[in-house]
Amino acid sequence: RMPGMDGVEFLRRARDQDPEAVLVLLTAYPDLENAVDSINKCGVFRFLTKPCPWESLRKIILAAMREHAKRIGQREDVKDLLGQVRTKDAQLREIHHRLKTNFNVISSYLCLHSMRINDRECLEMIKKVRLKILSMILVHDKLYRSDDLETLPCREYLEDCLLYTSDAADE
Repeated sequence: RMPGMDGVEFLRRARDQDPEAVLVLLTAYPDLENAVDSINKCGVFRFLTKPCPWESLRKIILAAMREHAKRIGQREDVKDLLGQVRTKDAQLREIHHRLKTNFNVISSYLCLHSMRINDRECLEMIKKVRLKILSMILVHDKLYRSDDLETLPCREYLEDCLLYTSDAADE
């Protein structure tokens, strides 16, 4: 027995020190409660009892080393994926900005161009095109700001669409 703490407490402290450590418990006092606690509470990789044959111990240590390498590899994979996500997020923000800017430039150009036109039919056509562009800007913006890219909050979109397009129609 260890002075001051039991094996489960030791394992808990070891897990706190290094959450990715692969823990192997080798004990001379195997009882079911400690075995269950060490596995369930501390995530013990293997539970061994003394005396343990050297070859068995060697194989378990090698298996624990492979498990540790696998965990470290997964951690590195997660770091790589998070880096890729950050990069893609920055690219998406840039694309969103450029697309919105281009839509607004086109809409403004049409608005300016319509000031020089006297033909009623042509003005009406330009107005319709501007309204379509404004609705595309709105859809794009709603999707960009949404957590769910597969659906669009229809009621909110329609209310905003009516508001923006009625303002644009009044211009």
